[in-house]
Amino acid sequence: MILNFHILAGVPVLLSLFGTARSRAADRYVSPTGVAGSAGTKTAPWSLGNAMSRAQPGDVVYFRGGVYANAWLGEITVSGTASQPIVYTAYPGEKVVIDGTNAGRSMPDDGAMRGLVALTNRAYVTIDGWEIRNLGTRNSSDVAGVLIRGSSHHITLRRCNIHHIETSLSNSDGPEGTANGIAVLGQNGNASVNNLTIDQCEVHDLKSGWSESVTINGNVENFRITNCFIHDCNNIGIDCIGFERVVPQGGANDRARNGLVQGNVISGIDSSRNPAYGGSRAADGIYVDGGKNILIQQNRVTDCNLGIELGCEYPGQTAAGCTVRNNFIWKNHLGGIFLGGAEPGVNGGAFGNTICNNTLYQNDVTPDRVAEVVIQSNAVNNTVKNNLIMASTLNRYVCNWSGEGNRGNVVDWNVYYSPSAATAPWLSSWQWQGNYRQGFGAWKALSGLDAHSTFADPQFLSVTAATLDLHIAATSAARDRSDPAVPSSAGEQDIDGEARAADGKQDVGADEYVPPTSAKSAK
Repeated sequence: MILNFHILAGVPVLLSLFGTARSRAADRYVSPTGVAGSAGTKTAPWSLGNAMSRAQPGDVVYFRGGVYANAWLGEITVSGTASQPIVYTAYPGEKVVIDGTNAGRSMPDDGAMRGLVALTNRAYVTIDGWEIRNLGTRNSSDVAGVLIRGSSHHITLRRCNIHHIETSLSNSDGPEGTANGIAVLGQNGNASVNNLTIDQCEVHDLKSGWSESVTINGNVENFRITNCFIHDCNNIGIDCIGFERVVPQGGANDRARNGLVQGNVISGIDSSRNPAYGGSRAADGIYVDGGKNILIQQNRVTDCNLGIELGCEYPGQTAAGCTVRNNFIWKNHLGGIFLGGAEPGVNGGAFGNTICNNTLYQNDVTPDRVAEVVIQSNAVNNTVKNNLIMASTLNRYVCNWSGEGNRGNVVDWNVYYSPSAATAPWLSSWQWQGNYRQGFGAWKALSGLDAHSTFADPQFLSVTAATLDLHIAATSAARDRSDPAVPSSAGEQDIDGEARAADGKQDVGADEYVPPTSAKSAK
């Protein structure tokens, strides 16, 4: 797999961070051997604690290479301004490691949440190019590599590598310990966390317990999670959450909303190795759990328990107004896309979401498999259109095991396929409101859905495991097959950033065929 994050080094990155209008105050310097109370110059660098408390608006704080081994947890206590942000960055060409091994050993057992790097009610701060690692808890404390909370705004986390943030407390019948790589908690009902950017970060090798790898929770709006690589964690990759009373009084603002999740690669997300889940597979690559108006596009999600899910775990509430489009979702364990509440009468659901122009490939690859598309309970007025869906040899396409609370959903203009079901249609399995059917025609008769959909070969460029390529050939059945009544959104781009409907007709799936002029990435 090619992971092209466009990571730059040195001055070009700094220029892009600051922009042309930035008023610069001073260059400051930090070293693992820095002394508290020093001047913060190259020859008399600050300590880490000095940097977090003494930087002023407009400062660029350069961290010299080395390991900053903390026996305490760092809180950035100064904000920048719109014209003079504070930037904490690795010195060009040097590796900066913030290590929490010592802090984890002395973690208080009080149930509070702590970050190895934390910002509370801060604004206009950028952290760029740090490795943040090795914070663990064995008691009721909750931990995060980076913790952003309160009503912080205009915070940017860029090019950071966050790993081995762990809880060893959780088990399926005991206390609920949690650990996050990145946790964003909007705790003020009247003032949101907003204008948050998480870009080009790598988050991996976490033991999250009951929590998630990257969490956006509570009163958080106008956020961006882009171009990140999240992998090999034992709970959800990205989770946009609502209604957990992160805002203590609850209310309409207690939900993540108006966000963008774009261009991320998410793999190896598996709760079967998480003691909190007792061996069950339940972790999504991307999950909107009660969030609203979130655009999820151009992501690559593979080898997770579930690909992408829109739902809500709180009764009477929903994931609403979200769009999932132009994503590659392949080889996930139970299924590709899940919509609605998992447990009728216990969970909420999904309302008014759009699932369009995604490519799903063999997402039912374990004995626990469900289907490529799973419509659960309390799914209302959702649209599933223009998706390209190729099942595994198990041939499980759409599953709706409960009709409870479902109404007004549209499923149409999709392209389905598998080689075995193409020659033996009765091998394909479909479920609607608990009733099974075999064969595409029987499915349409049962459900009343997919009237304009087809069962035909998408002609992927390669289905060989080592060279899998989910782009389509010129003769693909997905060419120009999208609903003609639904034009592309202005500026909409496919999985590769190429314009949709360049020839006036939009293709089904995440890839818009363009005659080749240069090689595309493999997956």
